[in-house]
Amino acid sequence: MHRWLEKHHPEFEVRSGGTWYDNADLMNEKDLKWADVIACADLSHAKFLKEHFPQYMEKVIVIGLSDEYDPDQPELIELIEFWFSDFLGKGR
Repeated sequence: MHRWLEKHHPEFEVRSGGTWYDNADLMNEKDLKWADVIACADLSHAKFLKEHFPQYMEKVIVIGLSDEYDPDQPELIELIEFWFSDFLGKGR
């Protein structure tokens, strides 16, 4: 999702953070505070945020993506475009 937005919509500033404690880019309060929208790929990411940073839940949207897609797979791009259509100025 992060790479796709950077590639296809460079007008957006995008940051990425993980939810697993061994992730080098673990989600942090600085990035969550900075964000206008926090897009979670799945419910487990939203659950992590709710448990650790509940004050930012009003910014969260859950895309519902699984790890079954390759980064440039057309079905993945279609799902990302659908969920981000409001932010991309296309409406849903």
